[in-house]
Amino acid sequence: MALLSVLGFGGLITLGIVIVFLLGGLLLDSYMGTKPIFTMLLMIVSAPISIIVMYRVMMRSISKLIPPAKIPDGESEPKG
Repeated sequence: MALLSVLGFGGLITLGIVIVFLLGGLLLDSYMGTKPIFTMLLMIVSAPISIIVMYRVMMRSISKLIPPAKIPDGESEPKG
């Protein structure tokens, strides 16, 4: 259940980034008088940014859900 909420949160982050970049592109296009140039450019730029942000958020959230492996006394690395 917790993993599903993390996945849902990642989807919302991606959607939020895409919407912000879309609105920003539309706003720039209306101010500059260009039709789709800034909208298309910012939509293309939003794809790698949303992937990077979603990856970082997911890794941080998953690390909080899954506790680190305990190392037995006398060993420096976990087995397996």
